[in-house]
Amino acid sequence: MNTSRTLASALAAAVLAVSAGQVLAADPAPQGKTREQVKAELAEALRTGDIVAGGDSGMKLNELFPNRYPVKTSK
Repeated sequence: MNTSRTLASALAAAVLAVSAGQVLAADPAPQGKTREQVKAELAEALRTGDIVAGGDSGMKLNELFPNRYPVKTSK
C-alpha cells in the first residue's frame, strides 16, 4: 500500500515537472529594454529624485529632500 502511494506521487511529480518545462519553453521570453531606454530612465530618476536613498529609511531622495527636486504634477 505504501509503495504504490509513493510510486504514484513520484509519477505525478515527474509528469508535472515535464509539463511545466514544456510550458516555459513554449513561451518565448519578452524582449527587455534597450540600453538607451535604461539609461534614459536612470537619468530621469536622478533628475527627479525618484530613486531610493541609501540607508535604512527606504525613502526616495525627493521625499527626503523635496526642495532639491521639481514638484511632481499629477496627470
